[in-house]
Amino acid sequence: TKRKLTAQIRYHGEHNVCEVQKKEDGTFELHFDAPILVARGQSIVLYDKGECIGGGVVKYESKHYFVCMLNDGL
Repeated sequence: TKRKLTAQIRYHGEHNVCEVQKKEDGTFELHFDAPILVARGQSIVLYDKGECIGGGVVKYESKHYFVCMLNDGL
């Protein structure tokens, strides 16, 4: 299932709306409407209506999406 959440990539970074989907290999794919600058190894924190619900580390990046290893509490 897909969920609309917000993601913060840097400590003081913006909260960007993203769509999160769990993949079969246990990673999560995050899709953004606009390109996001992110690098492999960066941390990410996910929020649902302002409440922190988890975080992880970027495993693979592209212009409009990236794949993360996240805690499985989502």
